[in-house]
Amino acid sequence: MSHLTLQDRITIQSELNQGSSFNTIARLISKSPTTLSREIRNHLLIRDRSSYPQSRMMNDCLHRFECRLKFVCQPQCHFQKGNCRFCGHCFRVCHDYEKECCPSLSHPPYVCNGCRQRQRCSLEQRDYKAAEAHQEYRQRLVETRSGFNLTEAELALIQRELTPLIKENKQSVHHACLVKADILPCHEKTIYNLIDANLLPGIKNLDLPRKCRLKPRKSGRKEHKVDSQCRIHRTYADYLDFVQAHPDVSVVEMDTVEGIKGGKVILTFLFKSCNLQLFFLADHHTSQATIQQMDQLYEQRFGPELFKKIFEVILTDNGSEFSNPTAIENDAFHQSRSRLFYCDPAASYQKGTCENNHEMLRRFYPKGSSFDQLTQDELNLISSHINSYKRKRLNDHSPLELFSLLFGNETLDKLGLVSIAPESVCLSLRGLFNK
Repeated sequence: MSHLTLQDRITIQSELNQGSSFNTIARLISKSPTTLSREIRNHLLIRDRSSYPQSRMMNDCLHRFECRLKFVCQPQCHFQKGNCRFCGHCFRVCHDYEKECCPSLSHPPYVCNGCRQRQRCSLEQRDYKAAEAHQEYRQRLVETRSGFNLTEAELALIQRELTPLIKENKQSVHHACLVKADILPCHEKTIYNLIDANLLPGIKNLDLPRKCRLKPRKSGRKEHKVDSQCRIHRTYADYLDFVQAHPDVSVVEMDTVEGIKGGKVILTFLFKSCNLQLFFLADHHTSQATIQQMDQLYEQRFGPELFKKIFEVILTDNGSEFSNPTAIENDAFHQSRSRLFYCDPAASYQKGTCENNHEMLRRFYPKGSSFDQLTQDELNLISSHINSYKRKRLNDHSPLELFSLLFGNETLDKLGLVSIAPESVCLSLRGLFNK
């Protein structure tokens, strides 16, 4: 059965606006009602509060009709001449708030497109829009077809079987694949792609003499994801739902800062609760290098108990170096140690605190600088100065001060960070190492 086209989705939206039944719409687009139901539930949009008219601000509290409270959100109240039931902000701080959901959204058509009460309803509204649904479908289609459809066990099997033949016996990939044809779970071409993407640590392009003699193509190298389905149940929407259900969870934003292509990179972690950012050197911009750093933090620097406490949730982007979430979330014994979520594609602003903090690191090393001569001790000194820098948004405190209050000075010692006197803080590479 062919996929839904943009014209099909436009027909669905138009018929929903007119209040047509699922059976009627399904006949028009030559699909089953089950397919239509799945399409609408997978691509429905929750209407933004800012789109509600000012005279009818959203109040979806279950007790809004009998509520007589006043000035609950003082001194920030935007509606100071009436009861809180007419205000669209008091629910954020009211302890009696209980969300009411429209019962019509729990059964077909699942959206408010054709609802006659829509203009007067103050409950959460959901829409189906053809353009947004088709764009989301196209994006998901690309993501599911990218990367390698291999499990961690299959990758380990490939490395274990081929490394002795290619690395030690100097056999070609073609010959080794013929020898292990009954064992390997993928084609010879996939083996070349895995080696080119540095996903087989035991085998490098230097181990393939003929390939090193060939002139590389001019087209840019593509990033290969270890797990092509890594974003399933780990999207930014899933992250928001998880944080809403666990408001006291410790969130860490993770990213990498590149130097020159092919050189060392810096893996960064930012604690949203206090704005403290950690920097760790990694030899390669690969998934394996990220996993090794996470294992080192878990086993050596923090220990399992402390690591699970401060790295409860990790938010990162869609880079290939983070495309093996199972190995990041679990330790060597397959025990859970954290939860990993991804920002939406091309939406780095969703972890904007981490991105903004990179500007301070770029004061020491501008874009295009090499990290190959940098040591971890020097990076710890730079991190100490950056995290001792007082911030207005932290009420004129430094991230180090707040982190020590939350997790203690012993944790800072494990990180190799020291508090720098305010008058001695230096954000210049020349000024720092010429003292």
